[in-house]
Amino acid sequence: MNYSRAWKSLLVALLILSLGAGVGPEAPLLGAVIAYSVWQADKMRYVYMNWDQGSSRERFSMLFHPGQYVKSFDESMRILNLGQKKLLSSLYVLNGLFVFWLLMRLSDQPSFVTKIGESHWGLKELFYFLPLFLSGFLFALCYQQVRKGIGLLKLGERISLPIKIAIGGLSIFITSQVAPNLLFSGQHSLHTLFDMGLATPALFLCLLAVGKLLLLDINLWAGWTGGDIFPLTFASLLQGFAVAKLLESQQLDVAFVVLVVGLAIALQLMENRMLAVIFVSLFFPVTLWPVSFLIFVIYELMARVYQKKGLDQN
Repeated sequence: MNYSRAWKSLLVALLILSLGAGVGPEAPLLGAVIAYSVWQADKMRYVYMNWDQGSSRERFSMLFHPGQYVKSFDESMRILNLGQKKLLSSLYVLNGLFVFWLLMRLSDQPSFVTKIGESHWGLKELFYFLPLFLSGFLFALCYQQVRKGIGLLKLGERISLPIKIAIGGLSIFITSQVAPNLLFSGQHSLHTLFDMGLATPALFLCLLAVGKLLLLDINLWAGWTGGDIFPLTFASLLQGFAVAKLLESQQLDVAFVVLVVGLAIALQLMENRMLAVIFVSLFFPVTLWPVSFLIFVIYELMARVYQKKGLDQN
């Protein structure tokens, strides 16, 4: 990995996200962490192999020079086998999660996710389960078809990069004037979603969900650095609240409705379905996690049937 320009990418990402791009903060931050982790490993590898050969001055340079005194990994240096590497990686992940939890507690930080509230779902909600699931799935499918149709126009091949960047900036400015709550969708902005979901009419919530998806796609198409996990979750749950508003007279459990519709959308729009079900479920009480598992199983069965049908046709 070429990490020499990672700081420039991180600076650009910070500028873009500060301006309110409709993309998530996780992608550029994760990219920077990976880049500098590789740099640190290369630095440690060089220091380990050359420490005894240098003077005090050279050792100081080894440790603190940002661009020199690094050695990249190659296969001949492998010490651990694949099984040992996976075991250590798993332990590192668990250690990271524990330290994250501990630091959040010790510094009195708000919860990583904003819980949607209590849930008391029952047989009445299960009666609506399949229609709710299909409504979310069809919403995502329709949006994907529209996006696919726009992609066939191949506008990206006809428009220069500066103009694309300007279009992205213009979309952010228009959003800031029309629906400023759609600009940010990271961890510290998701609480606004629940406020909107409880106080906004269903049609407007649906338009906001579509608007968030459009803003995300325009930003990514225009080259504005960022990720899609938080924005897709934001839009999916907005549409879930829209459906919950439509069914308000049925007195259904709001959290149940939002979860079923939102998770069905997220599973269809996110590339990593396992990540989608875990991440979206975190915003809901534990009593709804069995429903999340059921949604995931049904979606996986549908995906396998569709895949098998496609293979048979080929």
